[in-house]
Amino acid sequence: MLNRIGILSFTVALFCFTFAHAQVMGIHVGEEDHFFNLADVDSINFVDPQLSVEPQELDFGSVSPDSSTFRNITLTNTGEEMLNIDRITFSSEAFYIEAQLPIEVLFGNPHVLDVFFTPLRLGDFAGNMFIHYNAPGVEVRIVQLSGVGFDSFWVEETDINMSILVTEATLNGASLQPGDRVLAYTQDELLAGIGIIQEGFPDEPMGFPVYGADQDQDNGFQQGEELDFKFWIARMGRIIDAEVVEVVNGADPVVFIGNGVVIVRLSAVR
Repeated sequence: MLNRIGILSFTVALFCFTFAHAQVMGIHVGEEDHFFNLADVDSINFVDPQLSVEPQELDFGSVSPDSSTFRNITLTNTGEEMLNIDRITFSSEAFYIEAQLPIEVLFGNPHVLDVFFTPLRLGDFAGNMFIHYNAPGVEVRIVQLSGVGFDSFWVEETDINMSILVTEATLNGASLQPGDRVLAYTQDELLAGIGIIQEGFPDEPMGFPVYGADQDQDNGFQQGEELDFKFWIARMGRIIDAEVVEVVNGADPVVFIGNGVVIVRLSAVR
């Protein structure tokens, strides 16, 4: 009996010694154990699906509120079984996707996913994108997102303003179209007034306020300062210098007068 115990102990010891020196790795899968001699293995491929995401951070830059832009990420399955992405969530509603879920990703066939950013206000946005998938263990990948809501046509509204009524605004002799804009700048090129052309123009004149600077500040027109007009043409996406064709109720050039009203005809040539 003692001899049998001794032989069994020696066998177990020899088995452990062999495992240690042969660099054997064991993997438990389901109800089965699998052992590999690492000395004979150059690399190991995972059978289970594994998700790799590139890049792991997206910066969307500056975007006008209520406008959208997108960046893309590449989803790669480094395992052998099918990778299923069944849910994608966001910590901020400014970021989203339009893709149909679930997304299936095969080994060797990366999937490119578009991620969108639509700021609902001016300011900085930051958030996380959570990608939920079917790999064991870590089942969520996080992508960091950032962007800025910025409007190049933003105007600071002060308590001092003057009304501009535009009865005509033409580019190369043709009237501006709905969605085009009339812009009023200070001599320091600060935008201090915006008028948006509406349906019915020029039969229905377009009016808009221009704002004067607060006391001891440069956030608008100074009293008596000349207004510089420009057009933003929506279909071209360009700003074009405009000139005053006529000041209907006053002298040219148009200058800022708090609580005043000026009626003008404007034109531009590209």
